[in-house]
Amino acid sequence: MKLPSAPPLRALAAFLLGGLVATHAGVPATAAPVSTASSSSTITTGFVTGYTIHDNDPAGSKAIAYSSAWESRAVHSEAGGTGTYADPITLAAQIGDYAPGTRFYLPHVKRYFVLEDTCADCGQKPEWIDMWVGGELSDSAMATTRCAESLTGYHDFEVHPPAGRPVVTGPLFNSATDTCYTGGAPSTTPSPSSGKTIVAGYEIQGAIGAKWKALGGATWGRPIGSEATSGYSSAYQRFIGTDGRTRAIYWSSATGAHVVDYGGDIGRKFAASGYARTYGPPSTEKVRLADGGYAQDFRAGTTTTRILWSPRTGAKAVTLTGSIGTRWTALGAQNGLGYPTRDRYRTASGPRPSPRDGSTGTPPPGPPPSSGTREHRTIGWHVISLQHADA
Repeated sequence: MKLPSAPPLRALAAFLLGGLVATHAGVPATAAPVSTASSSSTITTGFVTGYTIHDNDPAGSKAIAYSSAWESRAVHSEAGGTGTYADPITLAAQIGDYAPGTRFYLPHVKRYFVLEDTCADCGQKPEWIDMWVGGELSDSAMATTRCAESLTGYHDFEVHPPAGRPVVTGPLFNSATDTCYTGGAPSTTPSPSSGKTIVAGYEIQGAIGAKWKALGGATWGRPIGSEATSGYSSAYQRFIGTDGRTRAIYWSSATGAHVVDYGGDIGRKFAASGYARTYGPPSTEKVRLADGGYAQDFRAGTTTTRILWSPRTGAKAVTLTGSIGTRWTALGAQNGLGYPTRDRYRTASGPRPSPRDGSTGTPPPGPPPSSGTREHRTIGWHVISLQHADA
């Protein structure tokens, strides 16, 4: 193996981990050989972000770790691409997650991508990939960053896709028009034979379809995947709105149809914890609370979990049907003790909610239990004085 004389830093890191081989130089007119992996196409749900010329490494460049100048499986010598199968757009991932040259298809942007770069942050979440959004140095960094942010979210993507998927060609950020791709207007086609609605090639039907229509149909969001099954006998389908946020409509016979907004902190918490496999499907919509916080309930069999969010605490979960959650509710919930500061955790004596003051040792100082008239309980490291009936 032989490295080029001055590879970019990310290329050097990839080489040190065995990722580079000496090959040809120059940008091929057509696609270079793809990764030799023979695995069939698979659809994965993951966290999809975007990066631009302004936040690339090194900043202001289009350098990539797996350039076609020394990596035979790469397509480009620098970040780029138009999104077709033959000319996919550059994509980055954590080193070792995918082989250089692996092709992807992302239905929410209708483009093919190819792994040609590395992403240091992508190891922080499972299945995190980073799309090259594009841009030139003459473009506004704010405009390209906003474009990347508008395309960020939890999305389905296809690994090792076949050719022939619907494609909208061109960079995600168009420097000529200073605009960002947000998705074409979906065409809604009723299927007379089945009564199903077909949007952007995906069927929407049943209780999920009824909920989607009640929310506004195609003006609320277009599907980016087919209906699929999830935890606790639930089904879901993902949609992307005109605001670029990804949402899913979940349905089960026990909970009905409700929306999870993956662009919000509650939706991110739900996704990061394992989706409906952990919490079950949503049993309510996300609601705004009187103090400005938000809450949404999820049901897994007989267990109901509420994810609450506030600016001070972020999104945390409380098991309402557990002993701690039952006591917290009886004492006024967030209006009494306040919002949880972390999820329940287990101590030597059993599970506890998080200490509100951030401590992990003994409870905070307070008056000891009095004899007979009052007792002091610690819930979330809050000392609560409860009046006894015989006081």
